[in-house]
Amino acid sequence: MRFHLIIFDLDGTLVDTLPDIAASLNHTLQAGGLSPLPEDTIRRLVGEGMRRLVEKALAAQPDGPRTASEEEIQALVAGHNRYYADHVCVHSRRYDGILDLLANLERRPWLRLAVLSNKPGTLVRSLLQALSLTPFMDAVLGDYDGFPIKPDPGAAQSLLQRFSVSREQTIMVGDGIPDMQLAHALGCSSAAVAWGFTAVDDLRAQHPSAVLQHPSDLLALVD
Repeated sequence: MRFHLIIFDLDGTLVDTLPDIAASLNHTLQAGGLSPLPEDTIRRLVGEGMRRLVEKALAAQPDGPRTASEEEIQALVAGHNRYYADHVCVHSRRYDGILDLLANLERRPWLRLAVLSNKPGTLVRSLLQALSLTPFMDAVLGDYDGFPIKPDPGAAQSLLQRFSVSREQTIMVGDGIPDMQLAHALGCSSAAVAWGFTAVDDLRAQHPSAVLQHPSDLLALVD
């Protein structure tokens, strides 16, 4: 069956956001009297939303896991979100081939494109706008947009209803384990990308429908 809806993850899938996420997180950690973390460590922490990023950063402190009260965690999350909002696209860049992919997909009138991220929706929309990706998207959803974060399928189900498509006509494209788990929960196809933040072997263990080595590989699935 021809796909009618492609749901893209954002971080590690469409855009390499790691430098800006790492800079923001480390600024927040240091402001709170904590140690900054190497970018390669932060790469492994991204994907489950801002709160989990902060919680995992506390657990990954080089001098040992740090405990924090709920109030302290909320303050760190708020601080990270504020700083990141002001520096959302300093070093973030589209992955090679993404712009050509989206322009190619846009020429298919039956196809709808959406972004579903665990990043706060306001930051998702700011980043897409900064990188000239907004015009390609028929819908954009993130955290605080009224749905639980991935892998909960609620936000994705709302997209299926909005565009009147079935799960069989939908494919989830992402670089994270929550993306693959969402696809399984929704009952739709999934494509794991090999250029993102998660090791390919870890993604393969989630049994995606396909593994993409380059953005153009998605066209073969769509067609």
